[in-house]
Amino acid sequence: MNFNLNFIIRVYYEKPRSNIGWKGFVYDPYLDNSYCIIDGIYMIRKLLIDLIKKKLFLATECLNFYFLNFFIDCISWVCIGARTMNSQLHREFCSNIKNIIGIKNDVSSDLKLLNDFKISLINKHCFLSFNNFKIIFSKGNKNYQFVLRGGNKPNYNFTNIKNINSSIVVDCSHSNSFKIPINQIFVFENVYNQFKYYKNKIKK
Repeated sequence: MNFNLNFIIRVYYEKPRSNIGWKGFVYDPYLDNSYCIIDGIYMIRKLLIDLIKKKLFLATECLNFYFLNFFIDCISWVCIGARTMNSQLHREFCSNIKNIIGIKNDVSSDLKLLNDFKISLINKHCFLSFNNFKIIFSKGNKNYQFVLRGGNKPNYNFTNIKNINSSIVVDCSHSNSFKIPINQIFVFENVYNQFKYYKNKIKK
């Protein structure tokens, strides 16, 4: 099977926390609890520009859209994580940008919620600006992919994939690999073989 393989570099400058802990480079770039956020913003933007000059495509996760506004012009692929995919604010924000949005299934692995996010994403919204006091009328964003990352169990099986009428990204890590790195190879090979042997039954 012939295909093109393009690499997108994951540059996650902030980290989702279930409770407390280090929230990422942009918050505390010196790792000393000094929280020099302004320095973090400048340093992250410089890093992104340096990577772009090397002709690399970049991906990040949208946790805090205030931060993403500083970097959005450098990012090709924006991930909506399992803990934020139900957030109305994230749906509104993403409907107003042109970047490709990777929508992860939530931690329960309910694939119906992916479609709920998609419907909201591709439609117009009216909301208050995050940076200053003005009203934004978004046009909707049709650039999206569903990201299967597993939940209470893996969800990259053929039954799930063939029934999704959308571009798909399979996360070989997280719950699909039971968070065991060596299992990522098995997941990749399994998905590759699905597309190799059943490509006529997979919609996209």
